[in-house]
Amino acid sequence: MSRATSLLDLVRIVAQRHELTTPGFVSVIPVVVDDLDAALSFLAPLSHELGGVVLDTRDSSLDGPVPSSADPLLRTSVESQLRDVGGRYVEIIDAGVGLIDAQWQNPPAGATVSGGERTVLAIARAVLHQEWTSREFVVIAYPASLIDLPFQERAWGLGTKQLQHLPHPSVRTVVYLVQSALDVSLHGQVDTGFQLALDETRLLRRTNRDTLTGFAATIAADPLGVVLFLGAGFSVSSRLPLGNGLRDAAIRRLLGLDPGLVIDSLTLARRFHAWIHPQHGWLTSSELLLTETDYATSLTLEQVIRAEQKLHPSLPTLQSFRDQHDKVLSTPGSAVTDLCHLLTTGARRLVLAGVNFDELIEYHAKTPLRVFATDAEFVDAPAYIADYLAGNASDVPYLKLHGTISDPASCVVSAEQTELGLSQPKLDAVRSLFPSGADDRRRWVYIGASMRDRDLARVLQDSDFANKTDELWVAPWLTDTVEEYMRSREPFWESRPHTRGDDRLISTTADAFLEALRQAW
Repeated sequence: MSRATSLLDLVRIVAQRHELTTPGFVSVIPVVVDDLDAALSFLAPLSHELGGVVLDTRDSSLDGPVPSSADPLLRTSVESQLRDVGGRYVEIIDAGVGLIDAQWQNPPAGATVSGGERTVLAIARAVLHQEWTSREFVVIAYPASLIDLPFQERAWGLGTKQLQHLPHPSVRTVVYLVQSALDVSLHGQVDTGFQLALDETRLLRRTNRDTLTGFAATIAADPLGVVLFLGAGFSVSSRLPLGNGLRDAAIRRLLGLDPGLVIDSLTLARRFHAWIHPQHGWLTSSELLLTETDYATSLTLEQVIRAEQKLHPSLPTLQSFRDQHDKVLSTPGSAVTDLCHLLTTGARRLVLAGVNFDELIEYHAKTPLRVFATDAEFVDAPAYIADYLAGNASDVPYLKLHGTISDPASCVVSAEQTELGLSQPKLDAVRSLFPSGADDRRRWVYIGASMRDRDLARVLQDSDFANKTDELWVAPWLTDTVEEYMRSREPFWESRPHTRGDDRLISTTADAFLEALRQAW
């Protein structure tokens, strides 16, 4: 899909949602983009057609007092939200007949304000602008990158928390348009995250609360039982790093880079490519066929570990992960605690599987688990799973396809290991989860999984797996690797109720999903 097509789709969806809004209340559509000018070039004509207004905080007209809407609720929203925990806040002042202004206090701004401080004041003035008194449709646009992190959160919350559903006599829709990199903690939450986002050429959409509740109810009621496949996104709220975070730390270690040096992931991957080739000549024949850009964008932790293993056989990256794991083991995130509570219900047959090394579930589960982490243990998995699904065994099976951190020898960490594919015992264990009925499919829910694990491709891309499973994905938003996998699946979904990947994405965090699933169960 081209960028222009995605922008047209964004405008179409915004227009449709505006038509469905209820007069008397503000409906906020939070939108995150990587280019304000490109987005406004499409949204401004829509605003004009709807008799609306675009309030762009970069415009100099928002650098001082503005005509006031005189709406006390809007004023209260701004004053309560644009306030730092440290005591600094934006004060709203009357600046003359029919005028209103915003200024920094505690401490007050000096003679000049920074770009970020100016942007926050402009947001406040835009929300309080007289244009609100006669419009049904308002676009407020601002760049977030100049704003310091505490007030990035406060500014985002002004739209997503304070203005959402605010009673108002005229405004029905506010498009809260923010230029920013996507951030899970800020933009990925179920009630306060973005509704639409432009990620290069892709238009991303997120699941709302009602849709999440519906998914959770359907999964909880599945009579055949459910496989929850846990990826790194499941453990992130427990303060364990994602795979890309481990990868980037390993690159820094190998290249001897200053930990405090700010370098984005793609630049790190490019520098790793320059280091490994031609300096060391360690690229595989398939990697040599890739351009530097393609190599950098697809670089995995396992590929970096392959290089680390040549220089440091003790694998400091794995040891670093274990040290971090041991620090957080006793204080898990809500995804872990909700899943462990879910396991105690026994209302349906749950099977756990995944590629995480951590032992958070084992440590906190109040119900017995049967953990399979080594090939020797996986030999017994098919028979045990059959007994469990038949109701003849009670310990919840947990298939740890990449091993477990307490047994470092079991951990699958290098590209050599993943390129070999899953061992036969692990393949047999996964296939034992296929239901026996000719038309039956096992519900398979990927939670925070990137779908980049090459050793899983042999089984996941197999037609038997596609035909015998019904797959869903839980992630804050659709990533390119998941989207690519979904496209390969669409031929198998043609005759099913959900034929498109978008219909199978539960775009929320693991924490929010497992909370909803726990409540539904």
